[in-house]
Amino acid sequence: MASGNTYTTRIKADAKLGEIIDTFVECSRQIPIKNTLWYPSCTVVANRYVYNALNILLSVLPAFAVDIFLRLQGGKPMAMNMSKFYNKLVTATGYFNSNEWSFKRDNIADMINKVKTFEDGNLVKLDLQDMDWKKYLANYLAGIKIFVLKEDSQSINTAAQRLSIFYWIRQITKGFGIIILFLIISVTILLCTDYFNVMFPA
Repeated sequence: MASGNTYTTRIKADAKLGEIIDTFVECSRQIPIKNTLWYPSCTVVANRYVYNALNILLSVLPAFAVDIFLRLQGGKPMAMNMSKFYNKLVTATGYFNSNEWSFKRDNIADMINKVKTFEDGNLVKLDLQDMDWKKYLANYLAGIKIFVLKEDSQSINTAAQRLSIFYWIRQITKGFGIIILFLIISVTILLCTDYFNVMFPA
């Protein structure tokens, strides 16, 4: 399990979704799963067109590369299917993730105050204002790794090596993606220029 001294950054009780996602991704990199299929990352954007472009660059192309890598290892390709599933999940939860929500906690606050009046009230921690969410998420991921996936706690070194490989595959894929995007933009500009030269000759 993760040490309590390792994770000290705290997220406020009114934390934004982006802060929670960033912390979760960071913990995922520190406590990688043995059979992870890609380098953990998440970019939150509000514009649909920007999202689609980033999705191709950061999700579809890397998933395609991972499936090729799995085929070369004799494994079953699954990254593209996972990418499609993730996109469906993002679409389904988009409304809830892209709006701000406020919840009343009057009953909880009242219960906390009542518990504090008891002699041993301090033994029960109900107020999450000072909760170390980074430590919580790290322990949460470690628990999944050990108790759900039944991975040995010593396998973190193997998982870290695998994650390092995926990191460089991700960087190379991003590089190729940027080159392809640049070529598409260049060709589009060239075609538009030729079109205007034909339609509006000097």
